[in-house]
Amino acid sequence: MGQGGWESEVRAALLGDQDNPRLLAALGGLRLQAGDVEQALALLERAILLAPGEPQILCDYGAVLTTAGRLEQAESVLRSGIMVFPDDNLRFNLARCHQLQGKTDEALAVLASMEHRSDDAFKLEGDLRKGRGDVAGAMAAYIEALKRNPRSAAYLNDLGVLIETSGNPALHVTLWQQLAALPDAHAVVFYFLGNALRAAESFVEARAAFEQAVALEPTMAEAHNNLALVLGKLGFEDEARLSLDRATAANPGLAAPRSNLGAIMSRGSSLDEAAAMLREAVRLDPESLDARTNYGAVLMRQRRFAEAEVEFRRVLAVSPGFPSAELNLGLMLLSEGRLEEGWPYYDFRWKQPQLAENRPPLTSPCWAGEPLDGKTLLVFAEQGFGDNIQFVRYVRLIRQRYPTVRIIHYCLHSLSELFQASPVAADCEILRWGEPIPAHDVHCPIMSLPWRFGTTLASIPDQGPYLAPTDAAIAAWQARFAALPQPRVGLVWASSETFVYRSAKTVALRQLLPLLDVPGVTWVSLQFGKEAAEIAENDLAARIVDPMADVHTFLDTAAIVAQLDLVISVDTAVAHLAGAMGKPVWMLDRFDTDWRWLLGREDSPWYRSLRIFRQAELGAWEPVVERACRELETFVNGG
Repeated sequence: MGQGGWESEVRAALLGDQDNPRLLAALGGLRLQAGDVEQALALLERAILLAPGEPQILCDYGAVLTTAGRLEQAESVLRSGIMVFPDDNLRFNLARCHQLQGKTDEALAVLASMEHRSDDAFKLEGDLRKGRGDVAGAMAAYIEALKRNPRSAAYLNDLGVLIETSGNPALHVTLWQQLAALPDAHAVVFYFLGNALRAAESFVEARAAFEQAVALEPTMAEAHNNLALVLGKLGFEDEARLSLDRATAANPGLAAPRSNLGAIMSRGSSLDEAAAMLREAVRLDPESLDARTNYGAVLMRQRRFAEAEVEFRRVLAVSPGFPSAELNLGLMLLSEGRLEEGWPYYDFRWKQPQLAENRPPLTSPCWAGEPLDGKTLLVFAEQGFGDNIQFVRYVRLIRQRYPTVRIIHYCLHSLSELFQASPVAADCEILRWGEPIPAHDVHCPIMSLPWRFGTTLASIPDQGPYLAPTDAAIAAWQARFAALPQPRVGLVWASSETFVYRSAKTVALRQLLPLLDVPGVTWVSLQFGKEAAEIAENDLAARIVDPMADVHTFLDTAAIVAQLDLVISVDTAVAHLAGAMGKPVWMLDRFDTDWRWLLGREDSPWYRSLRIFRQAELGAWEPVVERACRELETFVNGG
């Protein structure tokens, strides 16, 4: 029978016994549950006059006084009742009254005096201990409440939220596994088990836990949302989108699924849709730092920099040090050429787990720009091949400023031979990543060197060509290219498979067919990876020379580039390599360009020989290719 039915029964009974205090108290309790505090008070005041010493009526009267905010009166009534009859229900309501009065110690003392503590009493103790910062005590109390009521979603949620906000959820995997093993375990258990496994980066197991949660409770939007995050980590982007759609359908007012779906959409070409999705997430939850940061990131990709800056700075005003907002603000400032402002924010990239976990384990302090004469500096590689090619130029600046410093460059394997062969080797010792790191005084990530030197657009170090293959490497490839007519043009059409926006800066080889049709060109593939198969797939083996099967390091690639007259590439390490060698290089660039290529210009202050052919709108490669064709015809004809 529902509440309305019970109330009808009580009212009917009162018609025949209007002064029955227990019936009056029962009706008062039902009116309190219905939210009618004033009538509940009136009924219970009448009941207490008729039966002033009845423990249950005193208990209910104290409860309604507490709900009405008349705390001092409630405390007096409940204490009077306990003196007459020390009932546990009276004690519980007194403890609740003390909680609302801010009397935590008194509330805990009252709970401790109870003879038989219910699940509600342990739940209240947990709340009290949590409020005073006693995480261990609160956790123990919530667990005791769960022992008495194992399927209470509210208690499970209290325990889970406490763990996730006050400690490391990964440390509590065992607890949730034990609760999940109980018969008829609640969906909330599997939700928090999934969260704990996700925090421990056990993504396959986390997926199974979240899937069990949504199987038991299909409308649990939070579980659908977190399942999507795990699916994304495992590379199942389509399934992740579906889970986020289900989360939004289950709870249209929840911002997190829209924020996460917008972030996924932004990795493709649907920037307008992504921006709309994220704008709605911000509307639903203006306080969501993730939603605002994701929205700012999409605005930045749309080149709406002023709006993006507003979003990032709003986040940082509320939460200084919020990692993704700091990094995105840094990238935006660098893209606008505001290098001095951008470098400090860009250094917050180390708060990103995917970067931090690839940092060598060092105990030395990070170099902050202090004098280095007579000291040893370890410069270590980070991120991609192109990044390291671009910034290795700073080794020469360190040597020029501090002639007596010992510089050790902890280098990526595929670049070590090239760097050893190049002028950079005269300024530092080349050590391959993974080899024992010798004693040193300070260290510095290679991409932090521009900040240490206060680099501005006007002071970007331009040393001319600073990388070169050995004569022996050139000779080894020279014979293979001697018979190839000039001009020889190298071609790269796909970027690294690990880059988050890879699809945006990769073009299918078939889209470059107009370039290949320009007469008089000998085409040479410089394409690594699975995209090299596109040569055969497009029946272009007779038109493109492909030597890459015999390329093992960037020393080989550099030796091939040395045989060429021009390199045409999307934004890849090969474009950096050609620029660092002083070889003419045309870069086919995406609309949402990388920060280092700046905005509104076709040249680059980083490489003298680089020209940029940039998209005017996202994904529009055809006009870029058309322009490159016209320029290539002029190049071939000696223009």
